[in-house]
Amino acid sequence: MARKYAARFDRDSLLAGSLRFALAGPVGLSAAITFRDGRGAMRRLTLDRVAHEGWMSRPFGHIPSVPVWIRSTRLDGRTGYVAFNAFIDPGRLMPRFNEAIASFAGADGVVIDLRGNMGGLGDMLAGMAGWFIATKGVTLGTMVTRSGSLKLAVVPRPAPFTGPVAVLIDELSMSASEVLAQGLKDAGRARVFGRRSAGAVLASTVEKLPNGDGFQYPMARFEFPSGTVVEGADVVPDEPVHAARETLLSGRDAVLDAAVRWIRETQVKGPKS
Repeated sequence: MARKYAARFDRDSLLAGSLRFALAGPVGLSAAITFRDGRGAMRRLTLDRVAHEGWMSRPFGHIPSVPVWIRSTRLDGRTGYVAFNAFIDPGRLMPRFNEAIASFAGADGVVIDLRGNMGGLGDMLAGMAGWFIATKGVTLGTMVTRSGSLKLAVVPRPAPFTGPVAVLIDELSMSASEVLAQGLKDAGRARVFGRRSAGAVLASTVEKLPNGDGFQYPMARFEFPSGTVVEGADVVPDEPVHAARETLLSGRDAVLDAAVRWIRETQVKGPKS
């Protein structure tokens, strides 16, 4: 299993994670970076490290504090867009998420950007999914442990968004972000765009060791209603989109463009069967 997972955690995933680690460090210090510019010439820059976007929050147990942020806007005044980097700190993140989705009432559609989202607390999923699933009794899946199972039941909102929903993922979308993407897909409430996710959805817990270190280990597997296997196998996008270098240099987001285009087409033609 470890070999299978290592094979799936591909070169791009490792490079992205390595780059994040290399650029991280104390605020005020600098990091040197060498890269090829838009004309292919090698360049070297020294970048000043600045404070993280959002706020610092301690997830749970013995996991160190991490930055948490959320962004929301309307694209061209017509399509709602929300992105956040972790399912952490529900006391501060959930009100912001709820406010964003409520403000999208009447929009052509909603884009949920989970690219780079590392996951976190599964307890937040039921309320988030309830903004898009109006039917009672729907579950995102079941958490199965050695001692039993627990269904993750969706909690519908009083005024859910009923229009088209697009979810964006990549190889750094993990854990709870994969459950939300696959769960909305299974429920027929979202179309998924981007690159295959990390395939890391086992529920885990963290124990403190005598030397002060934390030991994180899985304690449950997650089963989706459709029978789809995501652990070690990934959430597979309905529309795979790979950003080319030329697209990035032009300042365009090919994945987001594809999602917005689908929402526009859906509004014209009606939902796909």
